[in-house]
Amino acid sequence: MRAFPSPLRWAGYFGGCLALLGALAASGCGSSSDGSGPGATDESVERRLTLLGRLYTQYATTIGEGQEPSANGFKEFLKKQAKDGAEGVSLDKLMTSPRDNQPFGINALKKDQLPGGGGVPAGNLVIAYEQKGQNGKRFVCMASGDTQELDEAVAKKMGAK
Repeated sequence: MRAFPSPLRWAGYFGGCLALLGALAASGCGSSSDGSGPGATDESVERRLTLLGRLYTQYATTIGEGQEPSANGFKEFLKKQAKDGAEGVSLDKLMTSPRDNQPFGINALKKDQLPGGGGVPAGNLVIAYEQKGQNGKRFVCMASGDTQELDEAVAKKMGAK
């Protein structure tokens, strides 16, 4: 028989989702002045990638037993969370780099590749990344939660495709 998480765990899970979705709205993903284009700030890219990294970790650690995370599953998770309580949040804006106007790439890391997953330390594995970036540099969000701007070659070496 499959054991279900305690009600306290579920309450913490949904509370965390709502808090993260509130952060989406506060970060400008629901506003019309999103800071995209050539004048986009590095800070707006960093904020989006950091939030995507946190949401991915939350998604990957809460899916059912025997299931492994996937990029499509993550997108469905985001859609469901937005539908469940974040009015004015644009997932398209969240999932798009304001510097190069390309969707962020997502690496489907396995549960044991995430911090606390029991596998190999994954601090330097890339979860989300800019597809093109700007001036030969791309922002990446790593499994450790750090978001950094890296040289194109270094970003690719670390897992940005």
